[in-house]
Amino acid sequence: MIAGQNRLDWAEAEPEWEKTRASTWSAALSEIDARQFLGNCGIDGAELQEAILATARETDGGGYHCFSLGLCAISFTPSGGAAANLRPETLRFRPQDWEALARRFLKSLASDGERRWIERLALTPRFDEPAGRAAFSPERSAAQDAEWEALHDYSFVQPLPGARGWYAIRAQMRWALENQPSAQERVRSDHRWWREHWKARSASARAMRHRWRGITGTAWSRPRRCLNGVG
Repeated sequence: MIAGQNRLDWAEAEPEWEKTRASTWSAALSEIDARQFLGNCGIDGAELQEAILATARETDGGGYHCFSLGLCAISFTPSGGAAANLRPETLRFRPQDWEALARRFLKSLASDGERRWIERLALTPRFDEPAGRAAFSPERSAAQDAEWEALHDYSFVQPLPGARGWYAIRAQMRWALENQPSAQERVRSDHRWWREHWKARSASARAMRHRWRGITGTAWSRPRRCLNGVG
């Protein structure tokens, strides 16, 4: 089953959930701050804001979920920045329906290549710049540069605490993209891609250590986290 009526237990799906729940990425905004955020994104019509606020409303304790607000703003603001042609009914989803929000976000992206990149990034627990770029394309290009720079503006991308230069897709988005309808073959293919990528990175690092040891006669090592995207 792709999605159900029962709320997901994120503490089971993501072990770090309870530790980070009180941090800024899971914090709720007041209505005033949420409306100001939407206005800054070019979504200032009353009906449009009401629709997004209904989608982003926290089910526990009130307020508006930062992740949902950010994803709505990215998904529903056209590239020109104007929201005049948006219809309120296209912005309204059941609160915390991550799968529907993720599907609408993917639909808003400009190309299939960009969509596939975000889907692939969501399947690894962490990635750094070399891994993120490799997931986009084998060779560096202007398009790869632009997408990597834009990635940091997405509300569902978070730097990993204590791991400088490493990032992760937020748990809600990871779950939603992995459980899109008819995604099984894509998910299997992307998991194979990541296994091969981290395996090659690890082999390259081992070869470098051997070369260094042969030159200096001393061992050289780096933290395992920097060599393996799965910890």
